[in-house]
Amino acid sequence: MVQPTTLVTASVATAAAAIVGYAIYFDYQRRNQAEFRRNLRRNERKQARVAKEEAEASTQQQRQSIRIRVEEAKEEGFPTGVEEREAFFNEQVMAGEMLSQDRRKHPGLDTTNNLLTVVLQLLRLLSLLWPSIRVSRSILPPVT
Repeated sequence: MVQPTTLVTASVATAAAAIVGYAIYFDYQRRNQAEFRRNLRRNERKQARVAKEEAEASTQQQRQSIRIRVEEAKEEGFPTGVEEREAFFNEQVMAGEMLSQDRRKHPGLDTTNNLLTVVLQLLRLLSLLWPSIRVSRSILPPVT
């Protein structure tokens, strides 16, 4: 009866010999066959082109996602009253705190999109609060 270690050793030796044999064959073909070299270059160019197209498609998809998020932020509109502004501000601050605490909820591109949404909402908040900041600066004396 054949020992298991002998069987494993023979299998590994056969696999290693096959790999080395293929490497030698591949190197010979690469060095001596012009058509083989051309095919290798064609395949390399094709793979590079496919990778570039995938990267462009990914970029386009990300840009489209950002456009959608921007449109959603624009559609929400601005609160008009003082109490509505304050409620909107508190709501956005609470949402930002929740997003900062739950990191595993939005991995990868979703995090980028959420960041963009939050930045746009913060800019909206700043535009809402800026008139009151100007008024308070004109009423209150500067702190020294």
